[in-house]
Amino acid sequence: MAEANARGLAVTADFDGLWLLYRASLRRCWLPGSLLALLWTGLLAALIRRLSAQDDLMLLVGQVEELVSSGGFWRVLLAASCVSTWLSCAVIVLVHAEATGGSVGAGAALARALRAFPGAVVGAAIYVGLTSLGSLLLVAPGAYLWGTWQLWVVALMIERAGPVASLARSWTLMRGIWWQGTTLTTVATVAAVAAPLIANALTGTLGAVLGASASQVQLLSLLALGICVVLAVPLLPAALVALYVVQQRRELLPVGSK
Repeated sequence: MAEANARGLAVTADFDGLWLLYRASLRRCWLPGSLLALLWTGLLAALIRRLSAQDDLMLLVGQVEELVSSGGFWRVLLAASCVSTWLSCAVIVLVHAEATGGSVGAGAALARALRAFPGAVVGAAIYVGLTSLGSLLLVAPGAYLWGTWQLWVVALMIERAGPVASLARSWTLMRGIWWQGTTLTTVATVAAVAAPLIANALTGTLGAVLGASASQVQLLSLLALGICVVLAVPLLPAALVALYVVQQRRELLPVGSK
């Protein structure tokens, strides 16, 4: 199912289309991707420094429990999650611009994401809260809601709808493509999460084999993690935008040609 754009890419809602849009979006997304990498690798580095007993498993577990039980940890995590929401919304704008031939730059995307930030926080809270509740009650309702509402952030940023309207819009867009859309975004999510973790582990192993010191291994691992985060950031947004663009264009087709 290919939908051509005279100014943008020939976006398709499949793995080929995902890969095409992902590669094309990398050059646009380097700034918010770099900021996300700096944010989370910096927090990870700070966490590693706090855990002084890394060679003693029992002491390490005790330090982790003490850290997690502190209010400061959760405040920092909440702040980092809010910043990530802002940067992720900017990535959505940039990937959509790449898909449709738009001329939005990183600065403009970050500014638009900042204006949409309150709605994004509310939408994220509703989305995570209701899908988590559905998963607690029964796995199937949570999975269904997760797949049906996953385009809400694209609708929020591109159509500039409110959080509730964005969730309703996602429900409409995902009608008839739940399995296809959920498979595409699940694969993109797994790849985006797994790639930095694998790179981090391989770098650490390689450093240990080459006889690097513990501090050198940690530095190399964090560097590899940061680079992979930058590269992985557009993956899930590319899947979401591909689904959104194809479904939006399908809505414009005459009834008999859909």
